[in-house]
Amino acid sequence: MIWLLLVLLLFLLPVLVGYLLSVRPYRGPQSDHFDGTVFKNPSGQSSKGLGSVFRYLRENRPDPWPDHYEDNVHRDPHPTPRRGGGGGGVGRRGRG
Repeated sequence: MIWLLLVLLLFLLPVLVGYLLSVRPYRGPQSDHFDGTVFKNPSGQSSKGLGSVFRYLRENRPDPWPDHYEDNVHRDPHPTPRRGGGGGGVGRRGRG
């Protein structure tokens, strides 16, 4: 009998602690996304749920990586040296 009580307590204690630690729902002024109690999508599209996330992860196939990527960022082969003799900048304030 005592083990049944311990098992029941083991399952009910996390639920009780979660209930006591949870915050009350947000209530605020109305807007186009919020009616005072519930947030909603103004376009009318409903959320798809957690199942769609798992479906996406299972069925999505990313594009293959390219063999070569053309980088168009200009890099100066001779960068301008830093003032103050280089070195790290953290903790060296006021010296030099």
